[in-house]
Amino acid sequence: MAHHVFISYATPDRSIAETVCGSLEKRQIRCWMAPRDILPGTDFTESIHKAINESRTMVLIFSSHAARSPHVLRETEAAVKRNLPIIPFRVEAVEPSGAMQYYLGASHWLDAFPPPMEDHLRRLAESLEVMVPAVCAGRMNRLMAFLIDLVIGIVLWLLLYVGVWVTGSLLIGTSEWNGMMQTSLGDYMLGVVLGVTFFLYFFLLDRSRLRSSFGKLALRMVVVTVKRETAPGRTLLIRDAVKCAPALIFFIPWGFGMTFLLASACLLLLFLPAFLTRKQQSVYDMAAGTLVIAGTLEIKRRDGHP
Repeated sequence: MAHHVFISYATPDRSIAETVCGSLEKRQIRCWMAPRDILPGTDFTESIHKAINESRTMVLIFSSHAARSPHVLRETEAAVKRNLPIIPFRVEAVEPSGAMQYYLGASHWLDAFPPPMEDHLRRLAESLEVMVPAVCAGRMNRLMAFLIDLVIGIVLWLLLYVGVWVTGSLLIGTSEWNGMMQTSLGDYMLGVVLGVTFFLYFFLLDRSRLRSSFGKLALRMVVVTVKRETAPGRTLLIRDAVKCAPALIFFIPWGFGMTFLLASACLLLLFLPAFLTRKQQSVYDMAAGTLVIAGTLEIKRRDGHP
C-alpha cells in the first residue's frame, strides 16, 4: 500500500488541505491527494476511486465549499461504500446537510478552530496514528540494511586508511612510517580512522538530503522519532554517537585484531534488541528515542484539486 490516508477537499480549501497533508506526512502518515498523486495520462476519476480503495481512512476537509462540492460528495460516497473510516476535519462552523449529512452522520468530527491550528493538526495526527500505526521496517530488513552499511563502512575505511598510509609515507618517509604503524600507535590510528569513518558515514548521510544511510535507503526504511515525526539533527547525533561508541574500544592496547573483534561484538550487541523488542528498537534507537519504519521521508509537492 502506497498510502494510508485519502484527503478529500474542495478547490478553495487547497491551502488548508496542503497544510494537513504536510503535517501528517511529517509524522510518516502517507497521504494521497489529487492531482498530486495522479500519474499523467491516467483517467482522473479512475485514479481517485483506486486511491480510495487502497486507503485505510479518509480525511475530509469540511467547509462551506466542501458542503457544496459535487467532487467531495462523490468521494465521500465512494468511501462509505468501501466502509472506509471518515474523519471530517471541520475548518468552518458549518453543519452538513442533505446527502452529506446522511453520509457523515455517524462520523466522529474534529474541529480545526479556534486557533492555533497546530493543536488541531496534532489531534488529527494522533487519531490517525491509532488507525494507521507505524509499520516497523522488519527484523530481517534491518539486518540486511545493517550488513550493507557495515560493508560500505569497511570499504570506506580501507580507502581512507590507504590514503592515511600513503600521506604518512610521503611526509615522514616510508621506513619511519612503517615502523611507527607497527607499534601501539599504529593500532590506535587504525581504530580512530575506523571509528571516525563509521560515524561520519552515518551522521553525514542522516543529515543530508537523503536523510538515511545507503543500507536503509536500499531497503526503503527511515528513522523517525517515537512520535513518528522526522528525527531532528540532535536526535540523529545521539543515535549515531551511541551506535559508533564501540570504536572507543580501540583505545585499549590489545592490538588491532583483538580490539576489532571486541568492537564488532559490542556493535552486534547494540543491534541485537532490534530482534527482541516489539518496536524493533536497537540500543541506539532506545537511547535516541527513535524507530526505524518502512517508508520514505520524501514529501511530494502538490498542485491542487479540481
